[in-house]
Order: sequence, then C-alpha cells, then structure tokens
Amino acid sequence: GHSEKTFLDKLRESHSSWFSDLRVEVYGGTGNAHPRRIQMRLEKYIEDGYVCYMQGDRDGKEKETFQKLIRQGVVNEDNVFEFKYDFETSVPPWLFLRVLQNMEHLEGVTEEDFEANIDGSESSGKLIEKYYGLDINPLKTEIADELGWVMSKTGFSWYQDEDKFMENTELGRFLDFVIRMGY
Repeated sequence: GHSEKTFLDKLRESHSSWFSDLRVEVYGGTGNAHPRRIQMRLEKYIEDGYVCYMQGDRDGKEKETFQKLIRQGVVNEDNVFEFKYDFETSVPPWLFLRVLQNMEHLEGVTEEDFEANIDGSESSGKLIEKYYGLDINPLKTEIADELGWVMSKTGFSWYQDEDKFMENTELGRFLDFVIRMGY
C-alpha cells in the first residue's frame, strides 16, 4: 500500500544498502487490484528479469489474490508477507506513540497508557480512535514517513538492538522480509 511505500522510500533516503535498489509498486485501486491485472503485471516483471515479492494485509481482500498467484506460480509463497491486521498495527505501541507525538498528536498520553490500550487485540487504528478519538486513516502516509524518519535518522539501531526488534515485532519481521529481497 501507499503507507508501506512511503515508509520504505524514507528508509531508502537513509542510503542504507538494504533499501537502495528497492523498487516498490503499489497495486492499489479498485481497477488495479483485480487478480488478473496483478498477474499480468507480475508476469511482465518476471519476463523482464525481476523476482517479485508481495505484501498485504490479512484482514483485507488480498489473501485469496495472493493464494491464487502462488498456485499459478507467479509469485513464490516465501515471497509474500501478510500483516496480521495492517502496516500501522505492526508498529510496536511505544514506537507508534513516539511517531504520533512527533506529529503533535496525543501529546499528553503516556507510553504506559498507550501500550495498555493499543494491545494488538484489533487494529491499532480502531483502538486509537476508540480510546483517543484520533482517526489515523487520513494520516497514514504521514505516519509512515515519520516512522521511516524515526527509524533512519534518530540513532535507533533497530537492526542490532538487544530487544531483538527484528525477531520480536511484526514490523521487524517485515523489515527482515524486505532486506531478504536484496539477497
């Protein structure tokens, strides 16, 4: 989606070799998301020598599209990443709160309170609206951009921290998936 592309584009700005050659395409939009249209695009990329990877949300309509493309041999099952809910929910609550506060939202909310409410029981967007009255839908690309900035410019060594961010968070596993694309 657009949020994931924005996030990865911001990480590419960090000039990390992991992201420098990454080409991200968004297939979104009602007309473009048709399985046959996606299949044709992927087949063209494969013909041009690319290895294709796909990412989507498990709570969206992509699940069956992905399975069909895997069955047809257009994309390898190992080359598909599905978020449990969505990209925003993959962001650990402590990091999400930092991003939102950098954007001047939820400034009086404590990390402890936020983590208690944004507990992964459903999408973070629904929980943030429920507990804090903030609709993040119109802010998604701005959130993704700020997240990319926080992760690339603030000294947060997510790829080598002692809390094992890469293994213990869904966002870390997504980043690992993206990094593996380059190998």
